[in-house]
Amino acid sequence: MVILDKQKKIAILGTRGIPNNYGGFEQLAQYLSLGLSQRGYDVTVYNPHDHEYKEPLYHSVKIVKKLDPHKILGSASQFVYDYFCLRDAIRRHFDVVIELGYGSSALSLLICSTKKIKVITNMDGMEWQRQKWNLVVQRLTRWFEKVAVNKSDILVSDSKEIQKYYLNNYSKPSTFIPYGADPVSTIDDSHLEKFQLTNRNYHLIICRLERENNIETIINGVLKSNNVSPLVIVGNHQVGYGKSIFNKFKSHNKIRFLNSIYNRDVLNCLKKYSMLYFHGHSIGGTNPSLLEAMASGCQIAAHDNPYNREVLGLDAQYFSNFNDVKNIIDNKIVLPEITQTRIQNNLDKIDKIYNWDTIIQSYEAIL
Repeated sequence: MVILDKQKKIAILGTRGIPNNYGGFEQLAQYLSLGLSQRGYDVTVYNPHDHEYKEPLYHSVKIVKKLDPHKILGSASQFVYDYFCLRDAIRRHFDVVIELGYGSSALSLLICSTKKIKVITNMDGMEWQRQKWNLVVQRLTRWFEKVAVNKSDILVSDSKEIQKYYLNNYSKPSTFIPYGADPVSTIDDSHLEKFQLTNRNYHLIICRLERENNIETIINGVLKSNNVSPLVIVGNHQVGYGKSIFNKFKSHNKIRFLNSIYNRDVLNCLKKYSMLYFHGHSIGGTNPSLLEAMASGCQIAAHDNPYNREVLGLDAQYFSNFNDVKNIIDNKIVLPEITQTRIQNNLDKIDKIYNWDTIIQSYEAIL
């Protein structure tokens, strides 16, 4: 029998900090750190120096802040920030470092000596496939992936398809641990009024406005469809690709852009009462926003790829191009009982597979 050492000092690196005000890895860091701390571990999470949370403790989790020079270096600051975090974690003699992602931490793993600590890396999705990066950046990111694989003691894959990828391409086993989501018990439909929306009379996208999320494919399908219901797009449309999409489609009556929304009650309401929630993510892995959509009890149309099918199975409609989107909206009449069965099956998956207690136990098992 293995006796777990509950006095182990655990550091969680690679995120924009907790409490979460950004994305999926930050949500994982928050739940994982609190869960391990409640189980008796000494847990520290590294935050950027300008994170809005100022206290040295988040509940029972210790917070260490390190310089993130993003105002000077932009996105390149992540390499500097991750290096400062890992170097400090080594100096503090943590037993285990959990790196969430490898995109900017791989160089730190290469530079720093990690012989006296154990490194667990959650490899995230297929980062080098992101369409926003040119060929040079894609190849560099692929090299970062290789570095992380070789420098980590244990790899975590958030989907079984990703697990197969690392085994087939690097002959390296990894532990399957997905993300989690909270079941949504109550949803207030009054939030619809502030956006002048009504129940089941709009389609919905909530995501970062990036090329690999197939936003333009979904928009074109909606515009080609005969249905007059608008497509509501929630995401930052003031910069980068999001801005170009906004400028291209803002004049269409069937397309409505809302900016980023972080209030979970509002997001759950928008998802629950949508006619269809479109999930266009195509880069590998289990996507946190998909799990949250499942947990809200909405009907889902997802981009057809192995990662989305692994999570949704038969409990969604799928599209590969704008004609598929058009046909889903116009021609695919789904019986109410089938729709309800799909929704309930997805809720059951959140309860049995993608729940935080199971995920924290899985991380504890590899500690």
